[in-house]
Amino acid sequence: MAMLDPDVVLRGDAVAVKLGGHAELRGAPAVAAFFKGSAQAARPALVDNVMDVAVVPGGQLLLLLRLDIAGDRITGMNVIAEPEDMAAFDLSIVED
Repeated sequence: MAMLDPDVVLRGDAVAVKLGGHAELRGAPAVAAFFKGSAQAARPALVDNVMDVAVVPGGQLLLLLRLDIAGDRITGMNVIAEPEDMAAFDLSIVED
């Protein structure tokens, strides 16, 4: 929660919404509540040479979280789950 801007906005594409996401969520409490307990498959990833987050349950890419950051806070998250859109990115998952 400390990393989220109070006015953070999360936006999901149509596939992310079908997977149980939201088209849009606003505010740190709502965004934090949505992700509570679901970070096990999240991995840092370089997406077009920008640090973002890949969700890879069982080693299979499910979705990308493209982050907008201002200062030291996340101000926006774009959830991309459309396979064709994800395939267009230069993606490298950062391993431990």
